[in-house]
Amino acid sequence: MTYVDSYAPGIPCWVDVACHDAAAGKEFYSELFGWSSVDDEDGFATFLLDGRPVAGLGPCQKGTRPSWNVYITVKDVDASVATVKANGGTLIAGPGDILNLGRGAACADPQGGVLTLWQARDHIGARITRVPGTWYWSDLVTPDIPRAAAFYTAVFGWSVRGADPSGSTGAVAMLGQQGVAGFSPLPAGSAPGPYWSVTFQVADVDATAEKATKLGASVAVAPMDVPNVGRFAAIAAPGRETFSILRPLA
Repeated sequence: MTYVDSYAPGIPCWVDVACHDAAAGKEFYSELFGWSSVDDEDGFATFLLDGRPVAGLGPCQKGTRPSWNVYITVKDVDASVATVKANGGTLIAGPGDILNLGRGAACADPQGGVLTLWQARDHIGARITRVPGTWYWSDLVTPDIPRAAAFYTAVFGWSVRGADPSGSTGAVAMLGQQGVAGFSPLPAGSAPGPYWSVTFQVADVDATAEKATKLGASVAVAPMDVPNVGRFAAIAAPGRETFSILRPLA
């Protein structure tokens, strides 16, 4: 178990889910992962494990599909937005302050993958990791990995290991010697388009997948062993957003 008190710029720090039915979403994830939740007056909730924030939940904007969203720490949101634009990305919303929590901006990379830049104040992100029930990893699923890698390297200072020029194999984003995110291939024209996926650590993938189905979800990718990674499955929640679960190798 790791308690986290800060994230360096360039490191993903938080995930939240946008739901059409917030009450149902809170019930599903609380039951599945053993989370409790704290609500605010604007329809947002923070999930807690061991009393520490692990993920968030909020309402879906009209006309958008339910999805998990990834936040990446930056030193200066406004400067990072300028870098996003200079490298072919677009600004969706912000920059703006969120109470005393921090300053954020929603952006899209040049291929349409959506992410949030986060300049932390009181809310640094997930405060506990590397234990069942916590967010473990995120991958950008994209049809052009080399192009995506060039954008994220320019914005966050990442280096990328394992990228094939054809984009047919996955790659890992590094910040110094630390792996911080992944890139996975998405066939061109696939729906949905480029997106950030989220993976949660669990103690037993098969049992968690079975529990998810009893709670109204469906299994998008059946439990399987991934060499050098661990046991993995992908879940489509009752609200239609997708996420993955993993029991990593020790």
